Amino acid sequence: MASSGDLDGMATANRQLIDVKRRRLLAASVLSVVAPGVLAAVPAAVSTSRSGARAAGYRIATPDRVGTETLLALGVAPVAAGARSIYTAMGGTPVLPETVADIGYWFEPNLEVMRELQVDLIVIEAMSLNLKDVLQRVAPIFVMEIYSGEGHPDFIERSSAEMFRLAHSIGREDAARRYRGALDSRLAALRDEMRAYARRPAFIAQLDPSGQSVFLYAKNCVTWDVMQRVGFDNAWTGATNTYGCVQVGIDQLAGAPDADIFYIDYGDEAKAALVQLAQSRVWNSLPMVRERRVYPIAPFDPLGALPTAIQFADSFRAAVIARGRG
Repeated sequence: MASSGDLDGMATANRQLIDVKRRRLLAASVLSVVAPGVLAAVPAAVSTSRSGARAAGYRIATPDRVGTETLLALGVAPVAAGARSIYTAMGGTPVLPETVADIGYWFEPNLEVMRELQVDLIVIEAMSLNLKDVLQRVAPIFVMEIYSGEGHPDFIERSSAEMFRLAHSIGREDAARRYRGALDSRLAALRDEMRAYARRPAFIAQLDPSGQSVFLYAKNCVTWDVMQRVGFDNAWTGATNTYGCVQVGIDQLAGAPDADIFYIDYGDEAKAALVQLAQSRVWNSLPMVRERRVYPIAPFDPLGALPTAIQFADSFRAAVIARGRG
């Protein structure tokens, strides 16, 4: 289990990550146009790096969470991955083997380590395309596009398609089919199990330590799609950005008085926020707060890939069960 300090550091890094991505929203639409050309060049580069071999034998590095968990889900351990401590603190699944080298934060990966490891393929998500010129000095790049354009509300289908595209490039199609089948079975089982629990709409929130606002995760995010598939509605139906989040004042939660609030338990950050909120007249006037319908949910990365769907589904199930049937 991650320590409170690890969770607090992870929460800070996650907030910084989201803040950076929010500032790049305008750039994202441009990058989504550039990406197809980049993607078109990748299969050829990969096929020549091993004399045309398509078996999963590449020495792959991946600076970001999306690439890391997708490769692991395909049964391929990268030789290097970004910020393994944050991956672990967020409950990353599948588990990252100890043998995988750490190349630092996604926005400044260690090129020297990748060169020393003789990496011959680098997997990134489209949100990291600003690193393309630097990374391609080390090895060919495969770009996954889950968070691009104006966002994709069908998160599972989008991230699944990207997993299959990567699997095709490294010869792991069977593994991709098995993983998708396991995901569908798991979600179906959860939907049946959770019929016994009250299906009130739910906000999935990251609390701001200031007590003035919250980040909500909804449309374009894993939370929206998974909740629908297990029979729950996300209480936030307003606009979100490319990454499925929006920062709003706590007063806007009053728009869904029958909803529950599930806040991501980012350790000390969440505790600090709750202390501030306890002194807020606006917060205490909310129906769900007065009725004590505010619950923690285990940390997860709202900007993950297909494996995050299983992680969030299990975390949401546990939070709903802890809430009780009423």
